Amino acid sequence: MDDTNTVLDPRSFLKTISAQDFLGFGLLEMAYVKTDKDESGKKRFTVYRADGQSLVSLNEYDLAVATILHNDLEPVSLH
Repeated sequence: MDDTNTVLDPRSFLKTISAQDFLGFGLLEMAYVKTDKDESGKKRFTVYRADGQSLVSLNEYDLAVATILHNDLEPVSLH
């Protein structure tokens, strides 16, 4: 009997993935916005990939979120 189609609950699944796989989790699906300042001290809203790589810095928060959505990513909130 082949059990490759067995569905695991989320906790069981997370126990089966490697550290490298975990690092890539959501990398191509999620992005977040963080407030930064440019060289002159002006407030900027920078879009980051799930792994923390900055993608773009914009003047408005709404534009940063719209950019995430336009690129078929899911905006996530950091707490």
